[in-house]
Amino acid sequence: MTTGARQGERAALRWHHLDLAAGPLNLRRSAYLDVDGELPEKGTKTHQQRRVALH
Repeated sequence: MTTGARQGERAALRWHHLDLAAGPLNLRRSAYLDVDGELPEKGTKTHQQRRVALH
């Protein structure tokens, strides 16, 4: 399956972003590796939420 999600968006996914009953996956955040080796989150590159239908 291909979602079109960017690497940082996939790294920021959490279980509560997935609604198995309704089906969509909500991509709201992106994660990146900072200079200290931490993995903070920020908004997506386009600053918009995207929904991916899982069928």
